[in-house]
Amino acid sequence: MSTLHLLGQFVYGFLIFFVFSGFVFMWKSAQTGGVVSHRGIFQMVFALGCIFAFGFTSMDKAHLLWAVPLGYLISLTPLGNYVGRMVSAYGARK
Repeated sequence: MSTLHLLGQFVYGFLIFFVFSGFVFMWKSAQTGGVVSHRGIFQMVFALGCIFAFGFTSMDKAHLLWAVPLGYLISLTPLGNYVGRMVSAYGARK
């Protein structure tokens, strides 16, 4: 195993922890009437998409080394806010 492969596995494990802790935070925040930002919703959806995409395909997890920072940077742009707002509105409709 190469160093990049091991580093990709580590980032994948961190991403699973990030999504789990983020969903717990959002759930607790929703129960107490707190606020969850649209950018936070975008980050959770993007991270969950990465978990499924890299977990159920043969893509090398070393690509997470650029995909995860790119998703974070996108969440800081108006696009991340817009997508988070769309996901939030879709969830509120149900």
